[in-house]
Formats: sequence, C-alpha cells, structure tokens
Amino acid sequence: MGLNIKIENIFDSSQIKTTGEEVITTRGIRYEAVLEHKGLMKIRFISSTNPEITKQKVSAQIRVWDEIWKKQVEKNQEAQKKEKLRSDKEEMKVLATRKTDEALVLQRIIFIDKRNDIMYYRYCQGA
Repeated sequence: MGLNIKIENIFDSSQIKTTGEEVITTRGIRYEAVLEHKGLMKIRFISSTNPEITKQKVSAQIRVWDEIWKKQVEKNQEAQKKEKLRSDKEEMKVLATRKTDEALVLQRIIFIDKRNDIMYYRYCQGA
C-alpha cells in the first residue's frame, strides 16, 4: 500500500515531486517519502512508523521549500525588472544622443542656409 501524499496550496507545485510508500522491515512497518524540489535542486528522505507523522513532515518540508522558492522567484523577477529598467535607460540615452546630434546637424544646416540667404540678399542689393 502506498503513502498518499497530496500537494496543496503551494506557490509552484510543478517544482516539487513526491513519492511515498509503505515499507515492511524486520522492526515493523515504516512509511517513507522522498521529496525533490527541481528549482532548488534539493532532495529529502522522510520516514516514520506513523503514516500521519510522515505526511506532516512532508507537508512541513514542502512549505519550507515553497517559501524559499517563492522568495527566490520574487528576487529573480525583481532583478529582471531592474535589468530591464537599466537597459531601457541606456537605450533612452543612446536615442537622446542621436537626436541631439541630428538637431546639431540641422541647426548647422539652418545657420548656413540663413547665412547664404543674407549673402544673396546683399548681393542682390549691390552691397
């Protein structure tokens, strides 16, 4: 008979794998469970002579790992947000520099154009 372990009310159940079984030994019956958290890369073996105690230990370990995983995911998301903001800021600086350079070129063209108009006007006036 297997040990029925349910995973409920946790942050990301896709990261946790559990297997449980009833084992008959020379000392009697033991209830064993193996827990694996893929994201944290952790494995834990839990056993007891009482199936309810084994389930409670499994549940407690899952809650602990789930909280650690949740914090790690939040930390990674925050780091990604900061990196995106930094990247966006850098892109805006590059864009601002390019626009400034374009404006300076246009300003120079307008200045030369006005200068040529003034020179042409003086030429036409005979000055």
